[in-house]
Formats: sequence, C-alpha cells, structure tokens
Amino acid sequence: MARIEGEASPGEATGPAPAAELRAELDDVLGELAEEAGDCDPDDGWYPDTSDLEDLLDEVEDLADGTPDAARELAGHVAGRIRDVLAAANCLTNDLADALARAEELHQRPSPAT
Repeated sequence: MARIEGEASPGEATGPAPAAELRAELDDVLGELAEEAGDCDPDDGWYPDTSDLEDLLDEVEDLADGTPDAARELAGHVAGRIRDVLAAANCLTNDLADALARAEELHQRPSPAT
C-alpha cells in the first residue's frame, strides 16, 4: 500500500480525489478482514491484523484537518464496514472494536467553526 508507506507532500491536494483513493484502500483492507472473518470457524476465535486499518484511520484523521466533511462521511462508511466484520466472526482482541470506536469518533467530530 503506497499511501501507508509514504507521507503526503506538503502541497498535495486534499478533497474528493484523496478521499476517494483512501476509501478504496479502506474498502480493500476491510474486504480482506471480512474474508478472513468469513473463513473463521464459528467455534474458534480470530485474531485479526488491524495494522493497515489503523494506518488508514490515521490518514482519515489527517484528511479531517483539511476536509472535515469528507473525513466524517468516510469515517461513517468505515464504521459500518467494521460493524459488519465484527458480526461475522468471534474476534478475540479489542483491535477491531477500538478501530470502530475511533471511526465513530471521527464520524461524530464537529466541523471547525468558520
């Protein structure tokens, strides 16, 4: 994942295009987690690797500094996807629940005063 490895340059554009790219990356990561959850035996527990998700949530938080409305919408989308993944398997760590709480906090963050 190129965006995770590199940092945005100071003059990099913000707005719909970066938000759309970030949404696609988040959907990829959450799709992989959903696939893992779906493959998990219902009687067994699952230890998801959420490091990529956490890195992408950092980027959503960075996006909120420049385009809070786009970040809020994206965080709401992510929260819904995480809920779906949590419902699919018995997660034995709090990592996904923590990511959900973070996404919900970003989704509910108020707009800066104008």
